[in-house]
Amino acid sequence: MKLLLTLTLLTAFCVEAQEFKEGIIFDLRGPVKSATLTDDFFGMRNMTFTEDGKCQTTRMEFDENGYPLGMTLDVRSGLLNNDNDFKGPIAYKVDYDDAHRISSTYLNFPSAINPWEEIRTYSYNPEKDKNHVITGLRVETKENGALSTNDYVYSDYVYDEQGNWISRNVHETICLTDVDGKSDNATNEYVETRTVTYY
Repeated sequence: MKLLLTLTLLTAFCVEAQEFKEGIIFDLRGPVKSATLTDDFFGMRNMTFTEDGKCQTTRMEFDENGYPLGMTLDVRSGLLNNDNDFKGPIAYKVDYDDAHRISSTYLNFPSAINPWEEIRTYSYNPEKDKNHVITGLRVETKENGALSTNDYVYSDYVYDEQGNWISRNVHETICLTDVDGKSDNATNEYVETRTVTYY
């Protein structure tokens, strides 16, 4: 009886230890199987996850609690074809605030022809909100000496029964600054919707 109980507890521990939280990068939580994001501006995007919580199209590294830390991709990863196409490995890094919400992400794409890097900075309200509701996002992209800054403000969230949002309003402000320092600005407003399936 004790042996059976011990095996049961070890099995439960192993299952718990295999739970990864890669979905939080996409503002998803829980046993998500797939998510399809659609909006009036960018169209449709899809993502799928394994039962233990890993995105099926990445090679993410995780901390001891299953939170994503980032990843480094080169030819050895099997996802890049030729080292000559890149000045170095593709690097992606995730940072958290003291409430363990994603505060920023950094992506470096050192293409030999068209290198670029991107920094995403997230805003939450109210402070320490337990649901980690994202109210704002700034995306800064540097490419060939030019800078693109996209500021997103999110509102009017609608949630499914699992607590993941399935609709939100987006106000986007775009500022493009070329290599000569000349800037152009634009704004967009649209609705993002998601279809989320679960295990």
